[in-house]
Amino acid sequence: MQFKKLILLFILPLFSCSNEPYDTSTPEKFVTSLGLIGQQPKDQNPLPYFYDKESADAILNFDEMAEKGLTSFDKFRNLIALKFPTHVKTNQKGKIKIALDGLPGKNTINFTYSISMIGPQMKERQPSDYEFVSATELDKENISQLKVKILGKITTIPIKKTENGFRMYSKEKMIENISKSIAKIKKMDEVFLTGIKLIDSNEITQENFKEKMEGISTQYFSAVR
Repeated sequence: MQFKKLILLFILPLFSCSNEPYDTSTPEKFVTSLGLIGQQPKDQNPLPYFYDKESADAILNFDEMAEKGLTSFDKFRNLIALKFPTHVKTNQKGKIKIALDGLPGKNTINFTYSISMIGPQMKERQPSDYEFVSATELDKENISQLKVKILGKITTIPIKKTENGFRMYSKEKMIENISKSIAKIKKMDEVFLTGIKLIDSNEITQENFKEKMEGISTQYFSAVR
């Protein structure tokens, strides 16, 4: 009988343990958990553990579209460098400078792509990148103003207490801005995909290079406005 009790006492804590990979039950633990994201599996999406659902979904959509755009841009710039090397002045991460007139290099255009993705950025951080400073008492809406030092700079982040712990959140205007950014990135991605298709199908040649690239450039600047 005593042996059965011991087994039961051992099993009960196992069932009561949380499956949550992060403890965000207090503002200080929230900050500590931010520093642990990089220790989790690479394919884990950390956003739902630190943002409310609406914000997490919006940011994930933004990150996925930004990643898709980056993939298209890299293929676009590297295809130009491969097929038309004499027209490329510089080709580096996030930027390609093209000489429309070839070797003289006096008539140039640039294509750039630089977007910070929230999820991947969180995964790159180390525990030492975060330091808890202070947190206010909860207001009537269960919100605390968290002061945290991130990479040496103190910033204030409003976090809301939920049944799953503290979460960051975005106001309606911010969600709208994220949606607008996603739409803009999608347009940029379509421009890069158009360029890729034109190059792959050999519709862009040495003879019409200037004309075609100017057309793509016009579409590109229309997308980024």
